Amino acid sequence: MTMKQRKTKKAFDVIVAVRMYNAVGRTRLEGILRFLRHGRNWRIKLIETEDRFTAQTIAGAIKDGIDGFIVFQSLSPNIWRDLIASRIPIVSLESVCPPMATRGRLLHLVRVDDEGIGALAARHLLNAGDFRTFGFIPSPQDENWSRRRLAGFIAEIQANKKECRVFTPPKDGSLDNASALVAWVSGLPHPAALFAANDLVATHAIAALHAANLDIPRQVAILGVDNDEILCQNVEPSLTSIRFVTEKEGELVASELEKMMTGASARKDLIPWNFKEIVRRESTSFTTPAAQLMRRALQYINRHAAEGVRVRDVVRHLGVSQRLLELRFREFESKSVAQALDDRRFAELVRLLKDTDAPISQIAADCGFGNLSNLTRRFRKRYGKTMREWRLEVRGK
Repeated sequence: MTMKQRKTKKAFDVIVAVRMYNAVGRTRLEGILRFLRHGRNWRIKLIETEDRFTAQTIAGAIKDGIDGFIVFQSLSPNIWRDLIASRIPIVSLESVCPPMATRGRLLHLVRVDDEGIGALAARHLLNAGDFRTFGFIPSPQDENWSRRRLAGFIAEIQANKKECRVFTPPKDGSLDNASALVAWVSGLPHPAALFAANDLVATHAIAALHAANLDIPRQVAILGVDNDEILCQNVEPSLTSIRFVTEKEGELVASELEKMMTGASARKDLIPWNFKEIVRRESTSFTTPAAQLMRRALQYINRHAAEGVRVRDVVRHLGVSQRLLELRFREFESKSVAQALDDRRFAELVRLLKDTDAPISQIAADCGFGNLSNLTRRFRKRYGKTMREWRLEVRGK
């Protein structure tokens, strides 16, 4: 199908290959669907697991006039060769795309900052306590994204002159047999801090720590990635995790593919995605004085930000200097106290916009925003649309 024919089609047929069994995949899909609510005319075929993405899938799609592919799954090199040979626009993740796949007009890749995720994990654990050693547990299949997270983690740990050990998964590529992991965590000098490649790996590690009769987080702290709440909230203790995917990423990918399918000017063929944040839970409970201060500060902000409190109120409550508090926020959160207050207010604002029918002016006041016109300008800058537009979009109207 020529580009001109694609432009004149009434609807685009798109295959979306995304893992639906984890929170990351579901969040990405929700972002794609949110993009489509803006009057886009796509017909989507969803492929939920890698084993369903076959050469026959590609051949059949081409025969049926497929317009584009979105690939969030790890596919075999042979499948990738067939995809690229199809000359159909593709947007994928750099971490799942094999080296032989050359970027260009018909293949654009999203680069997740996996090295930065690893570095953020290291900084969080370095600040969480006085640990004798640090460790990394990779994905059992030793995937690209896992190796990149290790690289970022170990570089930050070594820059702070600390020891970092790396677990070697069994050759069968599975963590179901826990004996090797139990032996490894038992042999670490304690207290130790562990970074797991993702939340699923972290749940295996927590089971191994329990089997080894090691207390979490007093003897071993542990941190995962994905912020899969079903996993994080249903282990004991609850799992601290790094959230790095939002619906915005799915929207970005869908927007990029539509530009490619219509022949519009698309952005560069390598698309950076740098968002990441720590979601704190019990598995890395703060133990140092600096960390205790941060815990108290965040508790106060979470409880009172919507009341319109300011930085000076936080400082007064904690009984420390503003200079010290700002320093700790930069170390632990990579943001200022004022930014933390704003983030909490905006989080409550969008929750109320989504979940209630209250007037926008009332919601703004309830969240501690005194000037509605100023808030309107700031909301548009942060979310790219007005509060009314955001509310209608998130409700699918």
